[in-house]
Amino acid sequence: MPAKINSELKGAILGLSASGLSNKKIWKNLLAKGYAVSDRTVDRVITKKKLNDEGFSTPVKKLGTQNKPFKRTPALIKKIDKATTGPNPASYRRMEQDLQVSKRTIQKVLDEDLGKVMRRKRRTHALSDKQAKQRRDKGPGFLRLISRGKWKYIISIDESFVTMNDINGQRGIYYAKDGEKIPQSWTKKWKTRHPKKVMFAAGISARGKTGMYYVPPKVKVDRWFFIDYILTPIWEKDIPRLYPGEEHKVVLHFDSAPSHVTWETYLWLTERGINFITKDEWPANSPDVSSMDYAANGNIKQQLFKKNGSTMAIVKHHLNKVWKDIPLDFCYKSMQAWEGRVKKMIQYEGYQIENFKK
Repeated sequence: MPAKINSELKGAILGLSASGLSNKKIWKNLLAKGYAVSDRTVDRVITKKKLNDEGFSTPVKKLGTQNKPFKRTPALIKKIDKATTGPNPASYRRMEQDLQVSKRTIQKVLDEDLGKVMRRKRRTHALSDKQAKQRRDKGPGFLRLISRGKWKYIISIDESFVTMNDINGQRGIYYAKDGEKIPQSWTKKWKTRHPKKVMFAAGISARGKTGMYYVPPKVKVDRWFFIDYILTPIWEKDIPRLYPGEEHKVVLHFDSAPSHVTWETYLWLTERGINFITKDEWPANSPDVSSMDYAANGNIKQQLFKKNGSTMAIVKHHLNKVWKDIPLDFCYKSMQAWEGRVKKMIQYEGYQIENFKK
C-alpha cells in the first residue's frame, strides 16, 4: 500500500507539473528543496490528477470483514440454540430463512459457540419408557445366560419377512448432463404399498446356520406350526449337525412371540430335554440385542438389494443362496458381539443401543 502524502507536498508536485516540468525534474526539484519523496510518488500524484480531470473517479475502498457488523451476537446464539434443541430441530435451510443469516454463520455458531454437531437419526424400533425399564430390569439376568462363553452353545431363532421391495434395489441418486432429457423413472424412488412377501424362520449360532424354513402363504405361525415345522427340524437335523456329541449343551433362544411362549411349546421342549431361554429371562422388544435381528436379517436385506427378480419364486431362490453364502466367521462374530450389545443396552438404561454414545 503506497504511503500517504500531505496536502503541502501534493500541492508542490501539481504546481511544478503545471509549469511544464517533467516528472523526473519535479522529483529532483523537490529533493533539492528538502522534500523526502520518491519518483513513484510523483508519478502517482500526477497520474491521479489527470484521471480525475478526465472524469475517472477513484473506486470506493472495500471494507474488510473485520469492519462488518458482527452477526454471532448473544441473541442469535440463543435463537440457534433453541432452534436446534429437541427431538425435531430446525434444518439449516429453515434457520437461514427464519434468522436471515448464512449457513456458514449457523455452522460457526453450532461449532464454536454451542459445541453442537449435527447427526443423522438412525432407524430403530419404537420403545416406550415402560418397555425400556423392563429391558433394563431383565438385562443383567439375561447377560448371565450368554456371558463367559455360554453364547457359543446358543442357537438364536427368529421369523422374518422378505418382500419384493427388498430386491431390485434402487439407489437414492442419479446422474444427469446439462440439457439431457432424463426419464421420469430415474428421478423417483418407489416402493409398493402392499408388496408380495414370504416369511421364513432360521437361526444362527457360533457354529453356523440352521436350515431356512418357509411359512406357506396365508398360514399363521401358531404354536403347532412353530413346533412341527420349525422346532422339530431344528431339533432333528440342525442341532446334531452343528453340535455333534454336544446336543445336551445347546440352548435355544427366540423372542416373545405368542407361538414361542405357550405352555405347549415349553412342554414340547422340556419333554425332549432341550434347553431354552424362557419368556421371563428374555427382555422383550429387543431386536437390537437379538442376533438374528441385528446381524443376520440385516445382512440378508443388504445382499438381496443387489439382486433382481419379478416373482416370489425368484426371491426365494435369491434368499436361499444369500443364506447359504453367509460365512461361518460372520455367524461367530455376530454371536460374539451379543454380550457387548446387552451390556450397552443395560448401560443405556434399557433404551435402544443404536442411540448409544461411547
